[in-house]
Amino acid sequence: MLPLDPLAEKDRNYYSYYDTPDGQDVQKKIMVTTRYGLTTGFFLGTVDVLHYSRAVGFSNIIKRYMRHMVPLGMIGATFAAVANGVQHAREKDDMLNYFVGGMACGPLAGILLSHLPRGAAGRAGSRHRRPDQERRGGQWLRAHTDA
Repeated sequence: MLPLDPLAEKDRNYYSYYDTPDGQDVQKKIMVTTRYGLTTGFFLGTVDVLHYSRAVGFSNIIKRYMRHMVPLGMIGATFAAVANGVQHAREKDDMLNYFVGGMACGPLAGILLSHLPRGAAGRAGSRHRRPDQERRGGQWLRAHTDA
């Protein structure tokens, strides 16, 4: 028989992020957000292997999957750890905790995008360059030296 209330609590055997208040069961929250990241990375890796890179060979396919799964899994774990750590340190449960957790994930997003300054929010206005590069026409080029 179907329940009459569609919003009634269903029996489930897994932990959700909001099952307990922030600051409690931090290890479980880290595992949940890591699971979300790994699942998203697996999906993106599948799309990448089948449609974009068309990798051939087992090791190349695994590399393409890991390129998506590892950074996204680390982003999930970092977000949960930092957001709950800030909540524990401040002893306040508000949106600033989530903001700081998201900011901590910026450099990891830069790793995923293969360009660290794009993901690092603290360096949003600057561009990283090596000493042997110069900017011409909106692009970084190697500087020509006649040494």
